[in-house]
Amino acid sequence: MMNRLIKIFQLGRQAFGNYKKSIALLIFLGLLSGIASGVGINALIPIFSLATGNSDFPGGDLISELIRSFFTFLNIDFRLKYLLVFVCVLFVFQAAIVLLSSYIIIMITSEYERKTRNLLFHKTIKASWPYLLKLKVGYLENVIMNDVKYSGVVLNSISGLVIVFCSLLVYILVAINISLVVTSITFIFGLIYLFLARPLLIKTKAAARENVATNKQVAHYVNENVIGMKTIKVFAVEDYINELVKKKFLILRNLKVKVLFLGSIGGSIMQLFSVLFIGVIFIVFYKITDFNLGSFLALVYLIQKIFTYFGQLQNQLQKAIEAVPYLMSVLNFEEKARQFKEEESGKVNFQT
Repeated sequence: MMNRLIKIFQLGRQAFGNYKKSIALLIFLGLLSGIASGVGINALIPIFSLATGNSDFPGGDLISELIRSFFTFLNIDFRLKYLLVFVCVLFVFQAAIVLLSSYIIIMITSEYERKTRNLLFHKTIKASWPYLLKLKVGYLENVIMNDVKYSGVVLNSISGLVIVFCSLLVYILVAINISLVVTSITFIFGLIYLFLARPLLIKTKAAARENVATNKQVAHYVNENVIGMKTIKVFAVEDYINELVKKKFLILRNLKVKVLFLGSIGGSIMQLFSVLFIGVIFIVFYKITDFNLGSFLALVYLIQKIFTYFGQLQNQLQKAIEAVPYLMSVLNFEEKARQFKEEESGKVNFQT
């Protein structure tokens, strides 16, 4: 798992090195979003304490005490209505950060696709004629329109991994503030889940590689037959050609179904596992410890979010692995076009 992450980030650095500042901004926004959401959830503890009439010592954990100190600093009464307003402001702020992060990801991904398409087309038309003769019909179109699009998914997934990891880190710290033991167990089971998801990632990568190769074959076959349509009509082999194309489209469909199905398995398992785990935590809290409804609800939400973020980590990693073969295709095509650059030995400009 770690080796795959390292490889993805190495490829990302090679392809997306110009977007370091944007990714650094996303890290900062991810931490802010996690802090706002985590503090807002932790505020459930003093909210329930105040709602049940325990105004002398609402909460009792570190973050609850920091929230009360913040109210004291602003000279605001630590009362239920003001605390609810505080929580609402935090979640509105968190929603705004998520929206801004999404906009940044969309912009850098779209800009990467635009620049890469311009670069590949420029490198290709500047390549030598012997190299261009070896290019199959439809290959360049497939790389520029399809491979570059899915290469952007790698950039999107790296950005998503950064945001999810930052949010996960904050949620774990907030959950530790409530219960170190339960949070530790949750974190361990999350890591076990990522390890058990490894076979899914391997199968996804294999299917994605096959999909890349099949896409290029189909694009070449379709374009080749369009160019030779007169010949097809002359020999009246339309039905034969149509049956061959149907088989190739069926292969593409099966590959797509396989990749999407593999991607959905992990999320379904994580949802089931989180529900069962929360049920066990409820029994432990209710039977063994001094049951505090505010602490329990906050901890349950945090545990559910931690499991959700582990699922999102696996999902983003799976998307990145699925798109890596497309990114490698783009990088390889760019490298070959650079190697076979046409030598311009002429010194006089062409005039019509």
